[in-house]
Amino acid sequence: MTKAHIVREQGCPICKYRKRRVGQSAAGYIEQFNQRYNNAYEYISVDTKSKDVVFECKTHGKQYAKIGSHVRGIGCYECFKLVNGYVKEDFIGKCNLKNVQGTLYFVRIFSEDEQFLKIGITSNSVSHRLQEIKPQYDFEVIKSISGDPAFIYDTESSIRKLFAINSYKPLHYFGGHTECFNIDILNKIQKYIDDL
Repeated sequence: MTKAHIVREQGCPICKYRKRRVGQSAAGYIEQFNQRYNNAYEYISVDTKSKDVVFECKTHGKQYAKIGSHVRGIGCYECFKLVNGYVKEDFIGKCNLKNVQGTLYFVRIFSEDEQFLKIGITSNSVSHRLQEIKPQYDFEVIKSISGDPAFIYDTESSIRKLFAINSYKPLHYFGGHTECFNIDILNKIQKYIDDL
């Protein structure tokens, strides 16, 4: 035992090493992942030695990740981009590649159990972008604006920051679930968009 282990209860390097080596079982990780991602993925394998995770995204197919990254919230890369938004240059590049304008959309999403608002951007049609929310949800487009991709990107970022205090966590996970807001602020967001 080291002095630090006894006096400061910090632990010795040997104990620290043992704690790092002793990990969760594959089944334990899968349970943790299912809670984090609301059962959004089907797990094919979790290798606790190599720290590799292989899982199936219902939308984008077979995916690979490291356990640590997956624990921290990085799942399917395509879903991750949808959830966390595009990097501005990626969004502009995608629009330019398709030779289309960017689209900012504001929708009401609903089911028998809940309703909420979502704001987002896409280089596709709004219906194409939101096809993954079915069958859990349906949606109604309140407003969509097409324009310069940089302007569209910046506008969405501004709205998300301005109304962040009114964010809403849907009952069902989907790509873009972090861009949702309480239904009570429909008129405020609509006015903000109308004033652009």
